[in-house]
Amino acid sequence: MKITLDVARYKELLEKEEYLNQRSNSLVFENRDEFLELLSYGSYVEDQICYERREEYYSLISRYIEKVVISSVFECEFLEMEKEDGKAATMITNDFKQLAVFSVDLRALKFSSLTTKIYDVCMLALEFGEEGISDQKSHKSVEKTYFEMRKFLKK
Repeated sequence: MKITLDVARYKELLEKEEYLNQRSNSLVFENRDEFLELLSYGSYVEDQICYERREEYYSLISRYIEKVVISSVFECEFLEMEKEDGKAATMITNDFKQLAVFSVDLRALKFSSLTTKIYDVCMLALEFGEEGISDQKSHKSVEKTYFEMRKFLKK
């Protein structure tokens, strides 16, 4: 099942945020629910982009699980993929024509939640090294998520 995004509502929220920014304010302070709704558009788009690249994510993770790629290389490559997804999502949310025809597969939301778990492990490892999370714990955590991801490759 897919969901489509309400571009008119998105434009309305963007305009409201811009208006508030011109007055040295923000939607986050005026209406938290609308602010979160505004953020959700970019999040949905990024989730879908991530889902469309699921085989690339799975391939990278499998190389790490099989110890073909060392932790530091895996973390950098994984975070780079996440960064690319964010840039692509920004391009789409900035283009109302693209956004109007964009749809999000509901499975993308679950898949993205799994990549977020791995993102968190990578950030913890990069920020704090062995004090934050050992290589063994990091590997086990990624491996557990990896097995959950497999069901998304069959679709």
